Amino acid sequence: MSLDKNTVKYLAELSRIAVSEDEEASLLQDLNKIVSYIEQLNEVDTSGVQPCTYVTSSLSQTPLREDTVIPTLTREQFLKGTPKQISGMVWVPPVLKSE
Repeated sequence: MSLDKNTVKYLAELSRIAVSEDEEASLLQDLNKIVSYIEQLNEVDTSGVQPCTYVTSSLSQTPLREDTVIPTLTREQFLKGTPKQISGMVWVPPVLKSE
């Protein structure tokens, strides 16, 4: 399978990137190399390989903990730890300045 210039234009449009004619030709070559490499990977026999969710096997056994209910702060306890409150809500200084 090889890609053509129309496919490159379509991919550029989907990606919302501007591609000049020179970049288009270069991008076409690069994408065709990538597709060629993927086609090589498809030739590998993986019939005896189990699907996995992680690249390394050590991560495949996610440790689980017991799901237990723990005490949490009440609203009043939480608000005691805040530097400033307005009408029972936490005041946060503005991050963005409007002009």
